Amino acid sequence: ALDAAVAAAAGPKRALQYWQAQRENQLVIALRDETAAMKEKVADLQAEIPALEASLKAIGEKKAAVPAPAAEELAKLEKQLATETARLDEARKELAALAPQVPEKEKAVEAGWQKYLGMLPK
Repeated sequence: ALDAAVAAAAGPKRALQYWQAQRENQLVIALRDETAAMKEKVADLQAEIPALEASLKAIGEKKAAVPAPAAEELAKLEKQLATETARLDEARKELAALAPQVPEKEKAVEAGWQKYLGMLPK
């Protein structure tokens, strides 16, 4: 009778293990997607920063050009310089904050994946 009870409980127990593992897998997938988005953002920032630096250099060269730009043009350059300088500072801060998080997220994804694999019914 005991063997029959154990055998009867084995099916539901395996089903429960399977669904618990699937729940963990959903968490891993969400974390993986979040990590991918973070890596994409880091790559975008790494591309944007040199572009902003080049643009700021070009603006500086236009301001220093001979003959000097007209007052209206100079005002536009000053405004563009302020805007791009602010964006450059913001991009550098974002990159400094995000870049160190990527390896941690990747480790968390791998740990979650291993946990999921360990949870699968055998």
